[in-house]
Amino acid sequence: MTHASNGNPANPSPSGDESVLNLDGVRVDRRSFLIGASALAVSFASWGAGAPYPTDRKTLVYAAPAGKDLLLDLYKPLGVEGPLPVILFVHGGGWFAGTRVTGPDFRRFFAEHGFAMASFDYRLVPSVTFPTPVEDVKTAVRWLRANAKEQGLDPARIGMWSTSSGGQLASVAALAPAGMFEGQGNNDQ
Repeated sequence: MTHASNGNPANPSPSGDESVLNLDGVRVDRRSFLIGASALAVSFASWGAGAPYPTDRKTLVYAAPAGKDLLLDLYKPLGVEGPLPVILFVHGGGWFAGTRVTGPDFRRFFAEHGFAMASFDYRLVPSVTFPTPVEDVKTAVRWLRANAKEQGLDPARIGMWSTSSGGQLASVAALAPAGMFEGQGNNDQ
């Protein structure tokens, strides 16, 4: 069977009507596509709109290698009973820039859904070399586990989310075998 093309060989339209899209074998007219895309865009825009969800934010020391405090901001939704699952945010910055506050509005996007958020500083290059930043990631996870009860967190439900170079650090930390890149502090966790 031959079909007339709508000008795009990847999206042939049997009728030759350019107002019909063929998306992986599913025919969608352009009007329906645009209405659906607009609704999706509005829903994403409204998800981030409005005032941040009420949270409690604490800045805590999670480690102090060589006497230098490494800080962690812990955001917990107010009025939600624990133990809370935790999302640990690992900031990006090319391994040489960024801080625990270079990220999205943790109060707005996660606290309202019952998650605690933790965002932390790790040591940056060139003042340190690999694997020091990975060790800091693992140390932060262990600190969360060791202090979970006191902070109202669930030590068995800690996930990581990251951007850019933080994604590489989170991946290496998560996939490294036990005993590799451990760093110091709460090593029993």
